[in-house]
Amino acid sequence: MSSKKPSKNVLKSVVLSLFFIAAYFLPVGLAAAADVANAPPFAQGVPENMGCLVCHADPKLKNDRLKQSLYMNKDVMLKSSHKELACQDCHTNYKTKPAEEHEEETKESGKVYAKIARATCGDCHDHEKPTQTMEKSIHGPETKIEGDAKLPDCVDCHGPHDIRNPKKDKKWGKEFKLSGKDVCGQCHPAEYKAFNDYYHGRAYKMSAVGTPACWDCHGTHDIAKVDSDKSRVKGEKLVKTCGQCHDGSSETFVEYAQLIHGRQDMMDNNPVWKYINVVIDFFNNLTASANTNY
Repeated sequence: MSSKKPSKNVLKSVVLSLFFIAAYFLPVGLAAAADVANAPPFAQGVPENMGCLVCHADPKLKNDRLKQSLYMNKDVMLKSSHKELACQDCHTNYKTKPAEEHEEETKESGKVYAKIARATCGDCHDHEKPTQTMEKSIHGPETKIEGDAKLPDCVDCHGPHDIRNPKKDKKWGKEFKLSGKDVCGQCHPAEYKAFNDYYHGRAYKMSAVGTPACWDCHGTHDIAKVDSDKSRVKGEKLVKTCGQCHDGSSETFVEYAQLIHGRQDMMDNNPVWKYINVVIDFFNNLTASANTNY
């Protein structure tokens, strides 16, 4: 018994149906492909694997063993200087094949991941000069005091995913200059708290324009211990340091500098300063109250 051939109308209907299905889904597929192609490198993933943000875009993602969040904020990364980098450009020790995802996360593996990622800055940036400078600074191994906390690296001061260039991004530069508490204060909380004189510390903490950040006085990669001959805040060098903002800086002028970090100690040891501070605070509070009522 021979099978009946489908009519031309049926074949036509099938062809038209397939055409409309293709016409409907093709733009969607092309759009998805375009999204992947146009996505920033860190969102594209790696060969034979899905994008890192498939998991790391989840704000709740964390590793219990490491006791830290593994969340990657895409918007933060898109504003950074590293937005054109793939995750594996810095995290070079991550596995990229599905069968070898991440090795078991332990405290030790976490330290290794972080150490390798932090060490990759030199792959793109010529850090020969700042690295040599830092090695001889108070933050370098040559001057490390036994028992001190770990030495800072590029990421500790400049940030990881949110790193930007303050010279090119002026708005960010202003924000970065006021980040002394996070940059320096994370390791030197007592010194940051003591940065409390009226015209520098207090004004700085109130985000006043033109106030100095820690590094404006103490330096950056070449920062030295305050009592070292290399220190920018010792002896004749302090005159030059203050002169960056104060024309006519002199040895007499810089005598005020002892109050920049030592104001509270001087007040505690000098009843006259304590009384002056009470009077000044009274008028400051009175002025603030008057401005509020107005």
